[in-house]
Amino acid sequence: MKNTICPKYFLFWLVILFFFYCLMPAEAQTYTIDADHQLNYADHLFNAHEYALAIDEFKRFLYFFPGDSRIFQTRYKIGLAYLKSGRYKAAAHAFEGLTENFVQNKLTGPIYFSLSESYLNQNNTDKALITLHNLVTISKDRQILDHANYKIALIYLEIGMWEKAGTFLAKISLPNQERYQLKRISKELEQSSLIRHKSPGLAGLLSIIPGGGYLYCERYQDALTAFVVNCGLIYAAYEAFDNKLYGIGGMISFVEFGFYSGNIYGAMTSAHKFNASRTKRFIDNLKKNLSLNLACDSTMQTLGLTMQYSF
Repeated sequence: MKNTICPKYFLFWLVILFFFYCLMPAEAQTYTIDADHQLNYADHLFNAHEYALAIDEFKRFLYFFPGDSRIFQTRYKIGLAYLKSGRYKAAAHAFEGLTENFVQNKLTGPIYFSLSESYLNQNNTDKALITLHNLVTISKDRQILDHANYKIALIYLEIGMWEKAGTFLAKISLPNQERYQLKRISKELEQSSLIRHKSPGLAGLLSIIPGGGYLYCERYQDALTAFVVNCGLIYAAYEAFDNKLYGIGGMISFVEFGFYSGNIYGAMTSAHKFNASRTKRFIDNLKKNLSLNLACDSTMQTLGLTMQYSF
């Protein structure tokens, strides 16, 4: 008897072999990316403002090419990508790492200016100033020193410390004074003596008469309200005591004491707010007149300083 294979089993095994063949991996192909290609791709993403992707690719470069001579510059670019994408805490952390065991090189200025800007964007003025002062201490480059003193002066202008601002503007070297508009800034700063101020102490003293301090601070509606409420409560307490309603009179007097104290404290606070608003108005006009960005310099290309480097 002949051994025959049933056609249906033959077809079954044929299908199995076909799928097995299709699922077998093709000959492995190896793709090699060198340091230049990896860094060029990361730079491409950075220049396209794809900062999150650029950060990943820069970090990939650091991992696969730890011995490359461009490690330091790449770490700076990571910090810059964090800064440009608004991740200011991460940017500050990245730049702080670059300042540890720091050896001066061509990125000294950009790193410290970027670190200062990271702090400013977190409203940490003190750390921003300390960073710039440190840069002035370690740098010998005249251009960097002038720009650092200029940035320090602008921060002091931002917080209304005119005299300190003038001190650091005066440290800018003569060749760069025109570049930094020192004459125009000095002329504008002369107007700072004309800023109107209100004395918080005098506002509190005038509040002995309810509403007097608010009136002094030009808050006329608050002055009228304070006067009417306090006088009404004083009169109500007087009537209560006059009619021998001592419990009610004492309660009204207690409430009136709170309103009267609030009238004094509120007037003193209003004086501080008045001064702050006038200072802010002056600073805003200064920015507008001089086209200044006092607190930030996100492009790192301010006033023609040579701080851009190819990676």
